[in-house]
Amino acid sequence: MKPQKFEVVFDGVYLCFALIAGILFLSHGQVLCAIWAWVLCFGDAFHLVPRMQSLLKEPTETVKQRMNRGLQISSITMTVFYILLYYIWKETYSVSISNGIVFLIWITAIIRILICLLPQNKWGESDASMYLSLLRNGVFLITGLLVVYLFAKVANVYMVVSILISFGCYLPVTLWSKKHPMIGMLMLPKTCAYVAMLLYFL
Repeated sequence: MKPQKFEVVFDGVYLCFALIAGILFLSHGQVLCAIWAWVLCFGDAFHLVPRMQSLLKEPTETVKQRMNRGLQISSITMTVFYILLYYIWKETYSVSISNGIVFLIWITAIIRILICLLPQNKWGESDASMYLSLLRNGVFLITGLLVVYLFAKVANVYMVVSILISFGCYLPVTLWSKKHPMIGMLMLPKTCAYVAMLLYFL
């Protein structure tokens, strides 16, 4: 199978899995987990569907614009994904934490979303702002590490490792994949890390 077709199949299976996971969560009465899974599914679909189209045939300008807009949307929904994960943690474990941790999770998430909304990001364009990329992803990393801390606090090694893998694969792609396209392959293990997170709560 050609790499392009493999990626299309991989992305399609991933989106279907996240969609079905949400349905299963809902059938088990896990409403918050269902919303969490669907935020991941539909958020990623905004950039993965046009990407899949571009891999199957020469992308039109409309497809490119949809893919760029999709990158912005999925960056926002990814942030929401981690806010929801905090509330899933809170619902799952009866552990008290300081209000400062909750405040930091929220404030870093809000700051990242606001940065993502700035037109200066120039999503997907060759002259996209590296400064804003560093800023929004640096803030996002703080959000992620705070959630890692919460799962470490309850000795949940599985979730700690899954989240660290997702960030360890995601950040190099966002920072260096334009100059070094092969780094983009890290999105595959990053996606597997998200699948692992969903599986844990199923």
